[in-house]
Amino acid sequence: MFALVDCNNFFVSCERVFQPHLEQKPTIVLSNNDGCVIARSNEVKKMGIPMGAPIHKYKHLLKQNNVKTFSCNFQLYGDFSNRVMSTIKAFAEDVQVYSIDEAFINLDLIHNVSHYEYAVELRNIIKQWVGIPTSIGMGPTKTLAKLTNEVAKKNEEFQGVLNYDDYSNKDELLERVEVGDIWGVGRRYAQFLNGWNIYNARQFRDMSLKWVKQNMSINGVRTVMELRGTACFPIHDAPDTRKSILTSRSFGYSVTSAKDMREAVASYVCRAAEKLREEKLAAQYVTVFIKTNKHRQNQQQYSNSYTITLNQASIYNPDLIDAALKALKKIFLDGYYYKKAGVLLTGLVPMNQVQLSFLNDTRNSDQKEKIMHVFDEINNNYGKRTIRYAATGTRKPWSMKQDMRSPRYTTKWSELRRVG
Repeated sequence: MFALVDCNNFFVSCERVFQPHLEQKPTIVLSNNDGCVIARSNEVKKMGIPMGAPIHKYKHLLKQNNVKTFSCNFQLYGDFSNRVMSTIKAFAEDVQVYSIDEAFINLDLIHNVSHYEYAVELRNIIKQWVGIPTSIGMGPTKTLAKLTNEVAKKNEEFQGVLNYDDYSNKDELLERVEVGDIWGVGRRYAQFLNGWNIYNARQFRDMSLKWVKQNMSINGVRTVMELRGTACFPIHDAPDTRKSILTSRSFGYSVTSAKDMREAVASYVCRAAEKLREEKLAAQYVTVFIKTNKHRQNQQQYSNSYTITLNQASIYNPDLIDAALKALKKIFLDGYYYKKAGVLLTGLVPMNQVQLSFLNDTRNSDQKEKIMHVFDEINNNYGKRTIRYAATGTRKPWSMKQDMRSPRYTTKWSELRRVG
């Protein structure tokens, strides 16, 4: 048996923890540079505003309904995610964190209490300890756990918890779920299946395995088998080896100067290198790309990229920054209004398998690794950017727009909530 714990309207729920007056009030969270809707409260969903909607197209509707709007606050959301997952792990032995707001639990290790009672109690504890509302779906496969979670979330009659095994009319339950909402089906396959008059999970479950394999590959067969109750996906799938790490952002304002562009690229390199070390990898190639705003037809357009090969795969910020700035120098041209830049690290290898080079001193490599370990430890303990490289700049006029960002209540001393 599996359970899927899913945080309801996660980004919106994070905002509501410190602003409880927003409960049951229409609320949205916007993407980078306040461009599109990336999270909606139930009240906003009922208005018909879709996920990913460009904010400028709905300004009148938002104003008319007094919708509270926030810029994305990923530092806050990431901290709340860690709190939710830590709480789940305190009450479950085998947990797979699936995304920032979802986690699977192996219920076979839960004893001395029914699965339903366990889920109800866990849901209440997460709400009490962290302040985030959740839905919990349970089933003999991960696909059915995900499906029952979807039903529990959308139907108040279940009060946020549903066990597939406890539901008497399983055909009726599966008919509640559109085929496009089945875990692993996706939009394009949903359109294809609709063309064959397959609209819900029950109809898909009853399809011929031979037909599904011919038209949807082996993963489609596994999904059908999971809907029939045969587990095909273990609690921990072996993760694919990461092939690349990308860090890119659209600028809050057009960048025209080489100085600002160098600062932005150096910042992106440091963020990508941080991810690199978190996964205990090193990078052999550093690619930088820059581009203008394709939507500004009245401006001259330009885009380009360049790759630098390192003598030896590295995790060391100065090595990676130096390579990125050399690549940028090759492609940056004056006279353009740049909208976006990014850094791509490739040729990734495990840190303990880096091939040595005659051009690099092994002792020097060990020293660099120790320096970056201390660097990351300080920033993890005292907050991001506590120490940073001068190349990343201080003013950052190119930073993305976040005019409506809420305070980072839990991760920034200067933004702690004041009481009294």
